[in-house]
Formats: sequence, C-alpha cells, structure tokens
Amino acid sequence: MRIRFHWQNQRFSDSMQLRLRETPEQQWETVSWEWDFLLRILGGLAVTGQFMRDKRWMETEDIILGKAKYEDWRSIYCNVWSRPETAEYMIWKVTADEDEARERIQQTVAWQETHDAWLVYEKISGQAIGFAGVEETGPHIYHETGIALGPEYVGRGYGKQILCLLMEYCVSLGGQEFYYSTRSGNLASKALALSCGLVYQHSEQKTDQRSGKTYELEIYKKNLKCTGSEIE
Repeated sequence: MRIRFHWQNQRFSDSMQLRLRETPEQQWETVSWEWDFLLRILGGLAVTGQFMRDKRWMETEDIILGKAKYEDWRSIYCNVWSRPETAEYMIWKVTADEDEARERIQQTVAWQETHDAWLVYEKISGQAIGFAGVEETGPHIYHETGIALGPEYVGRGYGKQILCLLMEYCVSLGGQEFYYSTRSGNLASKALALSCGLVYQHSEQKTDQRSGKTYELEIYKKNLKCTGSEIE
C-alpha cells in the first residue's frame, strides 16, 4: 500500500521523490527517518523556548537539535562530513565515503547518548545539516564543543539560533558562565559570537593535529543570568 502526502515545501517533496531512485535498503532508511521526524514534530515533542525532560530534542523557529540516529548518516554526510569548507576551522577530518559515514554515524550516536551533543535538523527540509554541543568544564561553567553547519546553510541565521539555544540550555542547568572558542581566521564564527553578546577574553596558540600548523584560538565569554528559561 502506498501512502501519498502533499508537502507544501517543495524541497521536502523532492527528497521524497528521490526515493524512487534508491535501493530497497536505502528506501527503508529514508522512510524510517522521515516518519520518526514527522511524528516528533506532529507529536509536539519539542516546544520553542523549552526543552524535553530528557533533553533529547530542542527547537527554535527554523532548526531542531536532536540526538543522532543511524538513518541520519546520508544527510549529515552529504551536508557536513564530506565538505572540506565545513571542516576547515574544525578539528575533524573530512569523511571520505559512504562506508566511512555509516561507521561515523554509529560512533556519533553512541557519543551523543552520554554527552550534551546533538545533530542540527532544518525544519523546512527535515535534513540533518550540522551538529552542536556543550560541556560543563567547572561548577556552573559551560563551553561549547563545536558548532558546524553545511555550507549551503550558512548565512540563514541558523548559527545564531543554535548558539542562543545552547546558552538557554545551559541556563536551564544552572549555568552562570558560557565560553565560546573560534580560530582567529574564522571571521563568520567571530561575528556570530559578538552578535550573541559574547565578549572576547584572550587568545591561545594551538596546533592543528591534521596539518601540524599552529593557529590562534580566540576565547569569548558571556555571563548567564537565570530568569526562568531566559538569558539576559
């Protein structure tokens, strides 16, 4: 039996049509992911400005932070892991092929189960388009552990939504200080930090383990004042 949906968004409709050219195994992965994503949205499991009790899903106007699933391997590989421009200022290496992506997603799923880390999903397309996370480095002190977006999704305001959501999450945990780090050459990342009210603190010399070259890491900070679930 075939169930036909009318999607208002053409990009999401195109992704459904693409299934006709997939193998049966790929079709099952796509269907499983789409149903899971749709049911989470329709079921109201994530509420804007609030968090699920298990902290697995959070959302803003345009994006959702959610725990990775195996079925995400294709979209996160195509949009992020295979893109040299996304990895340029990060510490990870570009994923070479689909087999490596399948292996990497399993590691990602396991890691995110025990850490404050999530994939970034675009609401309008349902695609996994990036990742983000935070960690507590001291009592009431939190540090972002990396924010990445695929190149096609930069410049849409998603980065600011992600960073503000991460800080709001830290506030919900009693966070009082939030730190953000970026390479000095990453102008877009520096602009993002400043746009969210973070203030430059100092710089550190680091070595890129991939190339052996040194670079300057800039540290930014914001004091978090808890007033319910808001950030001041």
